[in-house]
Amino acid sequence: MTKKDVQKRVYKNGKHLPLDKFEWDEEERIFSSNEDDLMIYFADFNSYTFKVKNNCLICAGNKCTFEANNDCTFYTGDKCSFKAHNYCSFKTGDYCKFETYNYCSFKTYNYCNFKTHRGCTFDTGSFCEFETDKHYNDCTFNVGVYCNFK
Repeated sequence: MTKKDVQKRVYKNGKHLPLDKFEWDEEERIFSSNEDDLMIYFADFNSYTFKVKNNCLICAGNKCTFEANNDCTFYTGDKCSFKAHNYCSFKTGDYCKFETYNYCSFKTYNYCNFKTHRGCTFDTGSFCEFETDKHYNDCTFNVGVYCNFK
């Protein structure tokens, strides 16, 4: 996919993001931008990496990797990896890995791993593993069977 192809999938304020406002590594399949408030649509594409700032909405396929700041929302398929800051929301498939800060919401399927700080909400399938900070009681869990808590 070329940089112009990527541009057709990235919006800011209802318009395509200008080419000079993002980087695209075609060989490694890495999208990165220092812009806030992006809407990125890669729902039919797998194995991409996204590096974004604040208040972004990202729809992606399977086996994607995400690095984001605050207030981002992710809709993905299976086997994705996330590193995010505060107030992010995730809706994913199975086998995902999350490392976040505070007040994030998760709705996932099975076999996911979570390492978070306080005030998070989890709605997951079975066989998930949770590691939260010492404010464990600040988190809300609605999870399937065979889940491990550290």
